Amino acid sequence: MAKAGTPPRRGRDGTPPRRGREKSITKAILAKRIAERCDFSQRRSAQAIQSILDEIVEAMAESAKEAERKGNDRGRTNVEFRGFGSFKVRRRRPRIAKNPRTAKDVSVPAKWIPYFKVSKEFRELIAKSK
Repeated sequence: MAKAGTPPRRGRDGTPPRRGREKSITKAILAKRIAERCDFSQRRSAQAIQSILDEIVEAMAESAKEAERKGNDRGRTNVEFRGFGSFKVRRRRPRIAKNPRTAKDVSVPAKWIPYFKVSKEFRELIAKSK
């Protein structure tokens, strides 16, 4: 608890700390936990995590390019972790939306979006933990 007359604590960006909200596990925290569990250095763990993420992003980008070339709405390459889930890409079709400020119609072009599909085992595990 802060002493009388001292200003409340602030985050790096100057905002007050969040209370009652979810906590995030950052890449640094994850690297530290993996380093402790696997007897690696924290730096080596961080490099491994970054390599995995880079490979996922690269595979999804290639999948979107390939599907675009072939005229498909879904990518054919998925990054799958058995028991966890899979990363996929799909094409969001072009549409007409409304600008909420001006209420004018705006044309939104088609784009590729990544998405994550949770595995059945993972979904059941979370349901049991309630």
